[in-house]
Amino acid sequence: MTAGWNAKGLLEPLWGKVGGRDELAKLTGIQRGTLSGYNTGRLKLGLKNGPRIAEALKVTLYDLGAPEEADNSPQAQTIRDQLANLIRRHEELEALVTEGFARLATGGSAGGGQQAPEVHTEDQP
Repeated sequence: MTAGWNAKGLLEPLWGKVGGRDELAKLTGIQRGTLSGYNTGRLKLGLKNGPRIAEALKVTLYDLGAPEEADNSPQAQTIRDQLANLIRRHEELEALVTEGFARLATGGSAGGGQQAPEVHTEDQP
């Protein structure tokens, strides 16, 4: 992604975390006017300055309005992996529930005479 993205209105609420726009400019080496341009939507934020701003503010590129494919950091990849795992687990559980209801509807037991499979969550040992 080289064209950048619109971060209109997203920086101003965050730059207070570091003492304001001027302090963010000092931390990132990005001109104050450029930061304001990103915040007003006059300028597009991209991969040149986005990561510097995100690091200074201790946020992700997503928090700065970046599309998913823009953030290739290990943290973002971990989040995407966790989300994919949750979606997969949800689909598996949904299939088990659907199967159980189908068996009950046909007069069979939910387990079909078999012991129900164990479902483990992250919190269980």
